[in-house]
Amino acid sequence: MRKAVINITTNEVENIIEYADRGLAIRLPIGYTIYDCSLCAAEIGDTFENGIFYRNGVAVETIPSDSDRLTQLEAELSALAGLEE
Repeated sequence: MRKAVINITTNEVENIIEYADRGLAIRLPIGYTIYDCSLCAAEIGDTFENGIFYRNGVAVETIPSDSDRLTQLEAELSALAGLEE
């Protein structure tokens, strides 16, 4: 799992913490918060506003879940099969 450490004054990502899915206990300094970025390619220096990470003013793309990717691949396969008929 990935968590972004965000400075709440500047909304800037100051660190990324990666850890196994067994839980995590962390104490942050005052003025910082942590937000899950497991499904996003957030990096240090990005900004965070209203639940969305931004890089140079552009929203950072989310990483599709395995289920979403499988659905997309099945749709592509169906489209290809339709072309061959």
